[in-house]
Amino acid sequence: MLLSDWAVLKPEKVKVSKLTTPAQKAVCENARLNRHARIVRDYLSRKGLLVDAESLDRSKIAVNEAVCQAREHILRNAKGDYRPDPDAGRFPQLELDAKPLLETATDASMLPTTIFDSYAKEAELSYATIKSWRPMIAKVEE
Repeated sequence: MLLSDWAVLKPEKVKVSKLTTPAQKAVCENARLNRHARIVRDYLSRKGLLVDAESLDRSKIAVNEAVCQAREHILRNAKGDYRPDPDAGRFPQLELDAKPLLETATDASMLPTTIFDSYAKEAELSYATIKSWRPMIAKVEE
């Protein structure tokens, strides 16, 4: 996947055929711009956001670069290099709610059995499946 990203986003990192015709260049540019277009469109749709064509293109380019950066970092990790990503500073800090997990688990809706029961109903699990799994899940609450 990273090699594919490099081919369209960073051709200097891989050996590719030289694009000589305008048609070849157009195909490559289209591939570069739309590499992760579905992800961007799905995200914007879920958030109910409408953007103009220029903003959509800029978003797709930013997502392409971020995905490539993430894959490069994973490749470095796979090779045993676990240093922080040198380019990670370009992203804002992730701020999570500092509530301890145990505080949220006291809410009855967050108990493992409540979550399992909700899942079992939604997934239409058989009685036998529920009967065999629920006792093990109840032990987690103890």
